[in-house]
Amino acid sequence: MGFKSVGENVRIAKSCTIVGLENISIKSNVQIDEHVFIAANKGLLQIGDHVHVGGLCHLNCNGGVFISDFCGLSQGVKIYSLTDDYSGNSLTNPTVPEKYKQLKKAPVHLGRHVLIGSGSVVLPGVSIGVGS
Repeated sequence: MGFKSVGENVRIAKSCTIVGLENISIKSNVQIDEHVFIAANKGLLQIGDHVHVGGLCHLNCNGGVFISDFCGLSQGVKIYSLTDDYSGNSLTNPTVPEKYKQLKKAPVHLGRHVLIGSGSVVLPGVSIGVGS
């Protein structure tokens, strides 16, 4: 099974790992660089027109990630729409039974022409406004 939809002039480096193709929509003029990891097997990823995703980025889309037109993710950006709860009120890590965990799950929205700097981490529920 392939992508949900793909526009024209989309370039994805061969070294990328992408899970959940059926949940991913990519518009036109998009470039995804080397060693990007995308997990969309349990959530949606929508990428607008003229978007660049730099190398070594990690997109966890299980709560939904929505990237608008003209956005840029610099190298090593991490976007998480699902994470463990690190408040100290629950246990964390994949070996812990679900009854002891409290996952934080919420969509991430990047408005038009949002630029995310190298090494930045975006957590569940974050919305970044136009031109930020």
